[in-house]
Amino acid sequence: MCDLWITNPPYADAVNYEELSEFFLAWYAPHLKAAFPEWYADSMRHRAVKGADAPFRIAMAECYRNLTEHMPDDGMQVLMFTHKSTDVWEDLALIMWSAGLQVKQVWSVATETPGAGIRTGNYVQATYNMELRKRTGDQVGFVDFITPQVKRRVTEVITRESQVDTGLPRCGYTDTDYLLAAQAVAAEVVTGYARIDGVDLDAELRTPNRERGRSALRTLTDNAKRTATDFLVPPAMDRAIDRAHVGDVYQFWRQFAPEEKFLLKGLEAEAEGVFKLGTFQDLGRAYGVDYEDLLGPTRANNTRTALPEELPRPDALRFDEVPAAQRTVWRHSPLRHLYHALRLLAEGADPERAVKHLVNATDF
Repeated sequence: MCDLWITNPPYADAVNYEELSEFFLAWYAPHLKAAFPEWYADSMRHRAVKGADAPFRIAMAECYRNLTEHMPDDGMQVLMFTHKSTDVWEDLALIMWSAGLQVKQVWSVATETPGAGIRTGNYVQATYNMELRKRTGDQVGFVDFITPQVKRRVTEVITRESQVDTGLPRCGYTDTDYLLAAQAVAAEVVTGYARIDGVDLDAELRTPNRERGRSALRTLTDNAKRTATDFLVPPAMDRAIDRAHVGDVYQFWRQFAPEEKFLLKGLEAEAEGVFKLGTFQDLGRAYGVDYEDLLGPTRANNTRTALPEELPRPDALRFDEVPAAQRTVWRHSPLRHLYHALRLLAEGADPERAVKHLVNATDF
């Protein structure tokens, strides 16, 4: 039994800890045995939590359930977690929930600061620490009531992080960090309930990802990410709005359609030299758009948003033939018509024709 457990668990299939430890054990084992005869000097490879998807969730839930059973009711666990995949964060919430643990508090530590290394791009720069307690009671939650709770907590946490980021530029939180913070906060709210109407916890834990579909839990985490995206304003737009004295930059940003936000954030990533497919996939999932149609080439390390000439004309398709998720960007989006005006100019059209298109554009 322990009052406090501090863990830094494996992140799905990201790091083979047992394999790495064997390299050092070649030198350490004799000294460990001499200094601590009661300790083991083995990598425990056969007991390592491996893989991803359902087997990873089941094994991790078993581990944390065991820790919970060896902790008094007033005990505490601290879990450190860093992973860029939002799917893995969703798995983590399931694991903690299944283990009978409630996330009581989440805070981030900036572990990668500008100038501290040679890496560039939109990599994760913060480790998230979770304070976990035994969940007490048998409270039942309903998605319609939990959704506003998640939104409120995400807004509080992201606002705090963005204010700290402004006061201490060296923290340098990226968009990915903000999205992961939203995931962590969603876990904080969800794990407070013993049961959530519409969620079969055991089935969620054991069903392979390809068969899980759209569960109530996934809807809650997606809503958390969408709330976080309201704060991901491109710096160039922030400066322009400040100069124009338009008002609240966040309120202005919220008026954009998800497809518009995706394209603008994609352009920002490209300007920073980020062309990894995973970055655009994370953005697409966060904004809830069919991002494939908004991208040009989609190679692993050479991905970018579509150029104006790679998008069809706004009036090229009948409106009723366009998927509902794309109607805004194809026909009514101001950004869509700006793209088409740029396409006209690239094709050699007279500038007046491009301006006329903008003037006559539907709902522009």
